[in-house]
Amino acid sequence: MKYIPILFSTPMVSAILDGRKTMTRRKTKLQPGDVLWVRETFANNDDNTVGWFYKADYPNLKIPKWKPGIHMPKEACRIFLKVTGVKVERLQDISPMDAVNEGVEYYDIDHYALKGGELIADFKNYTWVDDQNYEDYHFPTFTNSIDSFRSLWQSINGVESWNENPWVWCISFERIEKPENFI
Repeated sequence: MKYIPILFSTPMVSAILDGRKTMTRRKTKLQPGDVLWVRETFANNDDNTVGWFYKADYPNLKIPKWKPGIHMPKEACRIFLKVTGVKVERLQDISPMDAVNEGVEYYDIDHYALKGGELIADFKNYTWVDDQNYEDYHFPTFTNSIDSFRSLWQSINGVESWNENPWVWCISFERIEKPENFI
């Protein structure tokens, strides 16, 4: 078994903590049984007397010294993921359920959004910049999980990255407790 660091954005760390994210797509090769230790945006004071703070827990906290996950030391890690499956596919071949397992956010809003009373599914648009003055500040959203995942992928990898349709490793995982022999 290998311990392999992996970076996740703050929204995706939140999705893992909420139990919504059980899959990721990467340009890397892993094997079932490997354990990923998640590197995330964090903060601590220089002498570490107050412990660790994680941006996913405090997204609106104005800490002047948030540190990028790439600099997270092993002892600060709180999330461990056991790889349960690995497959290869083209990025755009993602299924609706796999897009949900990627952790895309769904707004469970119980209202009729279109004239005529059609209920609209609200999957987050990750490339939209929220306008707090707009009545539905989540707008525009998507009616399906694949479009939401496409916007997530583009927000991380660039606007044209979806059109490139690269081959990706689809890594399924389950969250586990910190392994005894870690570090």
